[in-house]
Amino acid sequence: MKSFVPITCSKQNLTFEKLKQLNQSSITNDWYGNQLDYDWSFCFAKDPAKLFFLAQSNCPVALKPAAQPGQFVKGLWEYTVAEFFLFDSQNNRYQEFNVSPNGSWWSCCFSSCRAELQEASSLKDSVKVFTESTKQYWLAGLAIPIGGLFLPWSPNLRVQTCGVIKSDQDLYLANNNAPSLEADFHRLDLALPFKEVA
Repeated sequence: MKSFVPITCSKQNLTFEKLKQLNQSSITNDWYGNQLDYDWSFCFAKDPAKLFFLAQSNCPVALKPAAQPGQFVKGLWEYTVAEFFLFDSQNNRYQEFNVSPNGSWWSCCFSSCRAELQEASSLKDSVKVFTESTKQYWLAGLAIPIGGLFLPWSPNLRVQTCGVIKSDQDLYLANNNAPSLEADFHRLDLALPFKEVA
């Protein structure tokens, strides 16, 4: 059972190239405990101004039609996507982030479980997106201004990292899951605290 999510904290400004050199955390099973046939990894990092998220996989890619790189677009979770949820453990508020392999992305704020408060469209011009792909893998990431987060950065934050692999049989995966239950990423009880690592 996992007890935390690693995050690298730097006093210097970070870049996506530096992020690619960090240790990645792997998700090896789908939500129901079945071993994945694909690699799926992620990492978090933070510098004085931004929160970084990076996901990488060699899984098949199905993109939302007409969703362009860097575009803020809803509904990415219906296709291949990397996601994470930031929860405030004190009041049940949370913020969802999606990024697709081609760099289209979306974010929304919730007042409680699935109670949508507002899309985080105010971040459209300040979030930076990174993508990279070869025949072997794809990589996608977000750099999010900490001051633009719906939740203040604090020790109360919890995170759930997850994703969807769209294929003949859709796969749902999460860093921390409950295999006996229906896949549901919107659960504070499965979110984990960050732990700073070198």
